[in-house]
Amino acid sequence: MNHKLIFDGLETEELIQVLEKSPTKKLIMELNHTYGLKVIEVTYPESGFVKEPDEFIMGYESNGLPICSVWTEKDMTTTNGIRYYFKTPFYEKFRGNSTNEKQTVFSSKLSSLMGTLKKARVVISEDDAFHHIAKAIESSRSEYTDSFGKTSKSIFEVDADSIHILLSKYIHNKEVEGLHLDLNLCKKALDKYNQADNNKLEMEKETKRFYEKPFYFIASCHKDIIIGVLKRKEPTVSIPQKVVEFKSYKGQIDKVHPYEIVEPLKRFKTFDDEAHGYIKGLLTMLKVSAESRIPKFNNDFIPYNHKEHFKEICFHTVAKSTT
Repeated sequence: MNHKLIFDGLETEELIQVLEKSPTKKLIMELNHTYGLKVIEVTYPESGFVKEPDEFIMGYESNGLPICSVWTEKDMTTTNGIRYYFKTPFYEKFRGNSTNEKQTVFSSKLSSLMGTLKKARVVISEDDAFHHIAKAIESSRSEYTDSFGKTSKSIFEVDADSIHILLSKYIHNKEVEGLHLDLNLCKKALDKYNQADNNKLEMEKETKRFYEKPFYFIASCHKDIIIGVLKRKEPTVSIPQKVVEFKSYKGQIDKVHPYEIVEPLKRFKTFDDEAHGYIKGLLTMLKVSAESRIPKFNNDFIPYNHKEHFKEICFHTVAKSTT
């Protein structure tokens, strides 16, 4: 069963039938032809006894990530009796009463909607979609480095008089008349400085070991799991920003990011077979790590909930070293 408008491997008889009967199919065909987007799944209303299609989630098959949701609604004021809708969390127009409204583009004419999507550059590319993953990973990296404790030294650990005495003793080997050194205060400050140095050395060593070698990225999307292997290639990073300009597209995402894809991201519905059996082990270890709540991520897992995008998506950014 291979449907050209649906992700390979995600086709079901039910999804195919719903798609073929849906008035949204025309919009889906246009998006597939113009941008290469394919249907991931169809969502349904949370309430009600009648199971009617709500929105079709679409994305790029190469990375399995959702990019937009599309649907149609009846509108008898229009010529064809329907209105086409396109929504994406990666874009916002100026006007709108809510974020949901700002992220939605619609028209009663399919050609007009497609023209707006092209003119305003609403549909982000596969590469730009990956930049949002990089943003999530950078957030997890920050969380990881913070877990090692304080790495900076404060000059306020000792007072000015103590510093005066220490400088005089070190440089001129002479006491300072009228001042007395509090050795306990100095020992406490020295312990904190030594600990900061140790924390910094450990942080740099472990961060380099983890991020400069290939590691797993794991995300959940409804019942599906998205897994790939990434590697950090740049010492610095420019965090990508969301496109927020409707007319002039001033907020383009920076094309330079510090991660490379070692193994492409793929969607998995089942992972008990011989070829993908390792996924079950990864998820089991991730579960154990999350339940134990180890502060320094000693199990090599860095959980990070990234719900900036679709409500259906949660990037449990991952985080698992391959070594």
